Amino acid sequence: MRCTPKSATAFWSAVVLLALVTLPATAPAQSFSGTGQQATELFPLAAGLAVFEFTYAGEAPFVVQLLDTDGKMVGEVARASGPSSGSRAIRIDRNGRYLLDVSATGAWTIRLRGDSGATGSDPERRAAGVARPDSASGGEAVNAALQKGRTAGIAAAGKLNAGWGLRGLLGGTLAGPIGLGVAVHYAGRSSIDAPPPPAPADAVFSKGFREGYETRMRANRRKSAFVGGMVGTAILTAALIHFIDISGSGSGTPGNGGSGGNPPDLGIVR
Repeated sequence: MRCTPKSATAFWSAVVLLALVTLPATAPAQSFSGTGQQATELFPLAAGLAVFEFTYAGEAPFVVQLLDTDGKMVGEVARASGPSSGSRAIRIDRNGRYLLDVSATGAWTIRLRGDSGATGSDPERRAAGVARPDSASGGEAVNAALQKGRTAGIAAAGKLNAGWGLRGLLGGTLAGPIGLGVAVHYAGRSSIDAPPPPAPADAVFSKGFREGYETRMRANRRKSAFVGGMVGTAILTAALIHFIDISGSGSGTPGNGGSGGNPPDLGIVR
């Protein structure tokens, strides 16, 4: 059979068309952005390797965790102490819905690179029980549970802390403003053991409870240390003023009989 230009063109056109039909569709990249602490909506991920890219513009620590629908951490997407950018690969064990729990103070953006971790078409998602990326109802429920847990944790932490108030008092009494500053510094860095959350509590509520309790307790400790340090500094200042006053009154030269006045008469006759 003789190959003509028309038949060759038709053959290669059929090959290209077949390749386009059989190639898998590339899922659009998923991207999330915001400012400060929040949780994203639930989004689908397939089993395999998911690569996340992130940028952060805040000054405070930036921590991002990938959670499943039970609130359990699957992996850490990012951890930085200030403005940064980078990427992190996380192994996904099974198809499902996941969310990003972001702890930050500044603006951030997180992007799921290419089609890594993305599930297939809508029928495939439904067959696997995976929601569409734009389904925000699950994310709103998780955010509500986190916020409810944080509120409960803040209430459980109370207001002032007597132990750190005494530490601040001691520091201020011994070293004044320096002791006050040292007490406040260590009050904000000390470890905190959160009590068990009130029952019943799922994993997401428990996480929010711990975050709220630790944040408020750390603030309470700093405030208590500051108040105690101010009282101690006032005590030290009053003691120093009293000491200086006593030292000044005892350093004068006594006069006649120790009562001052005119110089003594030496009995000289002119």
